[in-house]
Amino acid sequence: EGFKIVANVRGVIKVAVPYPGYYATLEFRTGNANAGNPIKFFLRVNSLGKESIIAESNIEIYDSRGNKIETLYTGNDLIEPSKVKDYEIELNTASYKAGDYKAVAVVKYIDQILKAEATFRLGELFVDIINYTKEFERDKINKFEIHVESFWNDPIENLFAKAIILNTNIEVLTPSINIDPWTKSILIGFLDTTEIKENKFLGNITLHYEGRTTEKIVELRFKREINYLLYGTILGIILLLIIGVVILIILRKKRVKNKKRKR
Repeated sequence: EGFKIVANVRGVIKVAVPYPGYYATLEFRTGNANAGNPIKFFLRVNSLGKESIIAESNIEIYDSRGNKIETLYTGNDLIEPSKVKDYEIELNTASYKAGDYKAVAVVKYIDQILKAEATFRLGELFVDIINYTKEFERDKINKFEIHVESFWNDPIENLFAKAIILNTNIEVLTPSINIDPWTKSILIGFLDTTEIKENKFLGNITLHYEGRTTEKIVELRFKREINYLLYGTILGIILLLIIGVVILIILRKKRVKNKKRKR
């Protein structure tokens, strides 16, 4: 007789057992937008108890300093056991400035209060210069990095920078890039310093994007140069002094020995 293989596959069955009495959970989320565009909030109240609840829901809006701006009334609804109630609320941001905000969903039922927080940002069509190369080497072509950050909730295409060294005819032009919403990136150009004589000099960096510009006057400088000739001269003098001292000590010891022999 042959062998028989019997496969016994068992699935996992999950059973949701209601909590005794009144019990609910809260889910809350949102996203970003540009200032003036609506912000959408998604709120879900899940009744997990054996008793129905009447849930009163609100969304409180706070600015970055923690000041309450307004409260959105969401609803006052009867939610039966093992049922959920979903809300989708829009916030009109026409009077809001660009920046960071916090939303707090508050659900009250019986003698219980549920809270959940979510942050959101309102963007503006603005790209900032957050850092740049500050030191360069003389008489050579140097890489010039310009670090930027977007505060817009949409992608920005064809962003590039033009840097002018003031009181000269020297310009630096970077290739254009695309930058994603709320992200940082680096523009790279090259600066020829052969015609710059001063140790410190000023540059005017201008970003160009979507018909707008961001401009910043920056102070640039050359790296400190090591004067090897001067250091070599100083080291040579120190070495000669050491040799001279050693010779004096040797001569002095010889004189002392000669005096002792004569005695």
